[in-house]
Amino acid sequence: MTEPVLISNFNLPFPYKDTLRRLGYSASSEPDTKTTALIKQIADEAYIQIQPRGLYRICTIKPEPGCIQIENHNLKSIYLHNLLKNCNIAAVMAVTIGSAICDQISHYMISEPSKGVVLDAIASELADTAMEKLHSIISSMGLQKGYRTTIRYSPGYKDFSLKEQAVFDDLLNLKRIGLEITSSCILKPEKSITAIAGWEKIYE
Repeated sequence: MTEPVLISNFNLPFPYKDTLRRLGYSASSEPDTKTTALIKQIADEAYIQIQPRGLYRICTIKPEPGCIQIENHNLKSIYLHNLLKNCNIAAVMAVTIGSAICDQISHYMISEPSKGVVLDAIASELADTAMEKLHSIISSMGLQKGYRTTIRYSPGYKDFSLKEQAVFDDLLNLKRIGLEITSSCILKPEKSITAIAGWEKIYE
């Protein structure tokens, strides 16, 4: 098992199409000129406020019935077990885009709700883009070692309880990127994600 690795130089492209989808637009529809201008304005604000950071750690795992054994923990989830059943190595990951943008969302939701809704959508997609970038880094590392990387899986999906966030904290020390876990197992700042992905051997 490696030590946690910190990444703080994320270059995140603007996920325009995904933002539109989150705002309720279909693939064949476009917002009007006024809304497009608002999205661009809020996106410019978002990029000033975000502080993308990530952590990852490569771990030895052992799939067991209904769970994944990792370090001295058991991640309980039938779906996670099925995803990682052919893996003996996995990457645990965490990303955040920081607290400043979350504070601005809260401010806008009170003062200018239309801006708040747009900023919330952009921030959610930027956090997901950060995790996709980290997942891509992990995938490239795996290929170099002869592994294919599974899709990522996060606490809160299906039967993978949010309570398992504590395991990610233990393995990664989430406070290194400014993350904490609330009593209800929610990540703070809100625009943050934890996930696990497995490595499957593709050749000897």
